[in-house]
Amino acid sequence: MLRRPVSWLVLLLLLLLLVCSGSSLGQEAMDSYGGWKRVRSVATQQFRAVKSDGRWWFIDPDGNAFLSLGVNAVSLSPDATGSPEAGRYREAARRRYGNRQDWAVEAVRRLKAWGFNTVGVGSDGLVGRQGLPYTATLDLTGGLEEEGERGFPDVFSPAFAREVKTRARRTARALANDRLLVGYFTDDGRVWGASAEALFACFLRLGDSAPGRVALLKFLEDRYLQIEQLNETWGAEYGSFAEIGRVPQVGAAIPRADPDDFQRLVAEQYFTLAQSAVRSVDRTHLLLGPRFSGLPPAPVLQAMRGHVNVVSLASREDLPPAAALREAYRLTQCPILLSEFGGGLGQAKGREGGAETQKERGQRYARYLHEALALPMVIGCHWQAYADPAEGADLGLVNLEDEPYQEFVASVTAANQQAYTRHLGGESLRPPTSPR
Repeated sequence: MLRRPVSWLVLLLLLLLLVCSGSSLGQEAMDSYGGWKRVRSVATQQFRAVKSDGRWWFIDPDGNAFLSLGVNAVSLSPDATGSPEAGRYREAARRRYGNRQDWAVEAVRRLKAWGFNTVGVGSDGLVGRQGLPYTATLDLTGGLEEEGERGFPDVFSPAFAREVKTRARRTARALANDRLLVGYFTDDGRVWGASAEALFACFLRLGDSAPGRVALLKFLEDRYLQIEQLNETWGAEYGSFAEIGRVPQVGAAIPRADPDDFQRLVAEQYFTLAQSAVRSVDRTHLLLGPRFSGLPPAPVLQAMRGHVNVVSLASREDLPPAAALREAYRLTQCPILLSEFGGGLGQAKGREGGAETQKERGQRYARYLHEALALPMVIGCHWQAYADPAEGADLGLVNLEDEPYQEFVASVTAANQQAYTRHLGGESLRPPTSPR
């Protein structure tokens, strides 16, 4: 009669011992950053990226493996379009919490409970001060296009270099010693021209003394040496290099290699300036590059190598673009952060192929994360939004009344808890828990 109470007592003591040691019922020990203690490296007090046994990982300040599982737009203003619904979520949060501080605390508590460990872009700064790792965006080139023309900024201009340095210092100087900072996105959504040809034309249209046009003409002179050689290759009849882009040449054809190689030169100038500007005030935090929307051109990817630590891509597909990710890695040899995903996973009423239920939406999230983290170069995925931007959008984790989508969140939580073992190549070791 005494055996059963004793066995339960022994089991209870064993469970307590496992909990204290950080492993409970197969749940791997996680550190305060959300890092995984099963994969260890040297602790450097900052986030970094390393390759171990053929797979890339972030390493957190404590030296543990870290996959950045983030959420973007953790904000009281999820819809910045000025629509009639723009203030609806903010008003609901005010009624529920009373103030911004309490809302931020609860948002972070939820994110942790749902298996997230990173505050992504477009989030309220107060959220980033509640103990979760976060990313920062420097916006080095936003609004710096040539006046009156939606082209690419003149990256060869001394004024541009000064502005980039000023913008980097404005943000990075204050964050240089913050251990919770994962790294910096240099820009958000920078477009590298519709094509290499468009970028080439953009620089040709600059003023005669503009550093960018001067750099392009020097590039062509170095390549062809004599205007006659360029004319023969292009099928043109320029009298000098200075006439290029100024005197029309009907029937002339620029070889594809010229715009491609100049695009690489422009990109190298941009990444060199960005790296130098950040490193002048912060020598340790990761450079996450611009947040590209889709795969950037090959010359741009090639130029990134040696200037960034991580390539950041936004993915709008239902599934990870595996071929594009492999190509980006081949050209850069850098790990990849999927800095925004979910565009194709929403319920999106009326959208052909959209999820019909929150449960299905959760299944799609799990499949996307599962397939993304199976790729050895992917070291994180950031969900698109914390709250819905509008009624029926079904893009967030919570609706406009700040109520979690319970079925969706349950699948998200289970998928996030399996992320580390999935990336390592094993089966799930962490059982799902109920969302709170």
